[in-house]
Amino acid sequence: MGTYSHVSVEGLEDLVSKMQSAMMTIDSFTGQLGYSSIKDDMNELGVSSDAMRTLTTIQNWIHDESLPELRRRLNLARGLQQQSPDSALVRVDEDLVDAMSSEEAESRGRELAERFEELGGVNDGFDDLMEDFEELANDPDAMSGFYSELGPELAARFAANLGYPGNNAGDNSQRYLELMSIGLGTAMKDETRPGDWYDMNDFWDATDDPMVAWGRLALLQYGDFSDSQLFVQMTVEGTALDAFVQDDWADPQNISNMGLHPHEHQMPVDLPSNISEMGFLALGNNPEASRQALSGYEDFPLSDFVDRVYEAGDYPHDRHGLVDAFGVAIEAGTGSQGDPPPTEHTEEESAFAFEFINASAGHDDVPYMIKDSLGNIAAAYVHEMVAGSYVDDGELPGDRVSSMDAVPNDFPGGTGLNPSFYLSPEVTYQFIGSFQDELHLSQPFDEAMGTLLSEQLDAAIQADNAGEGGGNRTQQVMALFGGMSQMHYLARREYAADFDAQEEARRAGVAQFYSSGMAIIPVPGAGHYAYWGFQVVANDKLSDWVSGGPGMEDQVVSENADAQSMRWYMTVQAMLANGVAEESISSAPPGLFVDGELRPMDEIFADEQLRQDFYDWVNETPGLNDPSDAAQSGWNDGSHGVDTFVGAMR
Repeated sequence: MGTYSHVSVEGLEDLVSKMQSAMMTIDSFTGQLGYSSIKDDMNELGVSSDAMRTLTTIQNWIHDESLPELRRRLNLARGLQQQSPDSALVRVDEDLVDAMSSEEAESRGRELAERFEELGGVNDGFDDLMEDFEELANDPDAMSGFYSELGPELAARFAANLGYPGNNAGDNSQRYLELMSIGLGTAMKDETRPGDWYDMNDFWDATDDPMVAWGRLALLQYGDFSDSQLFVQMTVEGTALDAFVQDDWADPQNISNMGLHPHEHQMPVDLPSNISEMGFLALGNNPEASRQALSGYEDFPLSDFVDRVYEAGDYPHDRHGLVDAFGVAIEAGTGSQGDPPPTEHTEEESAFAFEFINASAGHDDVPYMIKDSLGNIAAAYVHEMVAGSYVDDGELPGDRVSSMDAVPNDFPGGTGLNPSFYLSPEVTYQFIGSFQDELHLSQPFDEAMGTLLSEQLDAAIQADNAGEGGGNRTQQVMALFGGMSQMHYLARREYAADFDAQEEARRAGVAQFYSSGMAIIPVPGAGHYAYWGFQVVANDKLSDWVSGGPGMEDQVVSENADAQSMRWYMTVQAMLANGVAEESISSAPPGLFVDGELRPMDEIFADEQLRQDFYDWVNETPGLNDPSDAAQSGWNDGSHGVDTFVGAMR
């Protein structure tokens, strides 16, 4: 039965660092570093010491046994961690540590590389080589030896051969390419790579050979390069982006415009043929490399990348895959990847997002293939979108520009929003509108808005109910979301490719939501308030409302103006759910509450007597009616301000 150790990579790194420091101290003391030491002074005086001999024994043990074993164990742990990146501990096979030293593992990697060289390509016998490769793919010592021996050009060509139609790997091409990429990522985890490893930095050099270029970038697609962002950045820049930023970027002879094979659909791997697409996809897996590569050109800022990629996605270039890959890279750099997209970001991510959003919003025609990425970015920066929709009293288009730190005049503080930058209302409107073509493109943003509305409204009601602050936080929150909701609605009306069809589908969703009795949380199975529900009106004739009919846009506009009754109900329910006027529930008319919960809106509004009882009861309960009315007033104020502002933009 084998022996295993469960270790923390971070803890083992700390132990190795301390052991190396201790070794240097002993080496200095004993004169191993080449300059005068205490031991030299003792020798000159003819003084001997048993302690010094013991120290020498310890020194030899650290040099020859302890530190090499720790480094070997650390490298194996790093290789294992990339298979389970979320695990705090990894399981290291101690028999493997004993069976093969770092030097022996490197030697095995080199021997395997020599067999690759002898084979010369993906020829007969390659399956056997990849079987041996797979055994070593997560061993940093072996992989650093393998790639040091194989060298940068052959490594790239083997990868390119796997992407080429008709190669001998056949259906195994995808898996073999993934293994080679994983192996390269593993090699990067060896902090004591051999001296000839640095030949691999030739990946950073320009090449006019599409096979070499494609192969380099293919090797960056599947491995873990989280600790090697500079290598990824420099490879993508030297191989693809340095050419892409040139004036002749659209020339078929520009390497960034070339591909591995003219018929991408025939390739046996799940990767594009185009070199630039491959570069952007590599950046999509490596956030820091994405930010550095796309904002690091002195004469070609991120806004120029946006301009060029959007041009590439349009006629006559029609490079739609390039646009999609660029969107993936932008999502990575902005910290917008995930389901749902995260809303907390580093300063670097926020600054990158700020530049991109402003650049993208300046385009009237945004390529379709990037719109899903725009929706994810808006969801990730939902705090910033809400803050950007704020319009001060009397503010007109052009009065304010986007800023990383300048807070808009009279912006309500203490509402729970935490924006890392402040967009102008114009930029916010244009960016929100740019991904409204289809409902699914806006879904991540809609869900993020619902979650944020739920969180902020609950917190505001609870704060006001507890007497914190000025008691108007709920009204301020509703004003912010009323403005955002109206801006979203107006942007959708202007930019949606088929507004009528969208509205009917959206209404059907809202109708189903309410008829299921899920008007607002807390309700089992509901994650947040219905953001759409706050934008539209619902009543007891939901089927007629859903079907719409001719002139849907006019109907939606008029109904949107009558949405106050529904929002009022939802706000009252939120108040009750958060403990406002809870003592009044006992005096409510019969039938309004079931098991202590307010009946769903569709049930109340479907019964005229129940609706009248509800209306009268709330109005006769000042502790409930006053804050609910104030919240509605806030929503309407925010909505009206945005409506006036957007009208002035046209």
